[in-house]
Amino acid sequence: GYIYVGTKYGHVLKIQIKKNLAPEIIWNINIADGITSSPVIGSDGVIYFGSSSGKLYAIYKEDGSLKWNYQTNNVISSTPTISNSGVIYCANQSGEIFALDNLANVKWYYKDSSSVTAPLLFHKGCLYVGTLGGRILGIYDGEDAGVAKIVSDVPEWGTYQGNNRRTGYQADNTIVSNM
Repeated sequence: GYIYVGTKYGHVLKIQIKKNLAPEIIWNINIADGITSSPVIGSDGVIYFGSSSGKLYAIYKEDGSLKWNYQTNNVISSTPTISNSGVIYCANQSGEIFALDNLANVKWYYKDSSSVTAPLLFHKGCLYVGTLGGRILGIYDGEDAGVAKIVSDVPEWGTYQGNNRRTGYQADNTIVSNM
């Protein structure tokens, strides 16, 4: 029943949708920084999104309060993704790719020669990144590879709405590959 929306003017809204009723704004915060990526929600109830100033924001979905922000060197227009163990991945238009823990500590960093603007995908231990240079990078981050996790550790609304088909159905988490 909730929709989270970010605007280019820096507003983030939580809107409640109820059947047969008008939508209701639950909260509306202004971070004074244009929102440039789709939000994703971790299993801990934290919403992550990128901005025009190059910050990755983490806010609590209950009240919109700021948990932290992490400054990168350029606009974050690619949608972040979250692994089952809670690692947050983001990339910016300078081609920088970051793996952060839930306190904004850098776990690892990679710099590509091309800008990254496409949504990131983490699947079975590998982060997939498309660059404007026409490459698809597969960065193995084995922390989640083959590790059995309980369902509560799965991001509530990961980059691809719970799976690679954007259906929101977590159990439908398979990839068809011809590689």
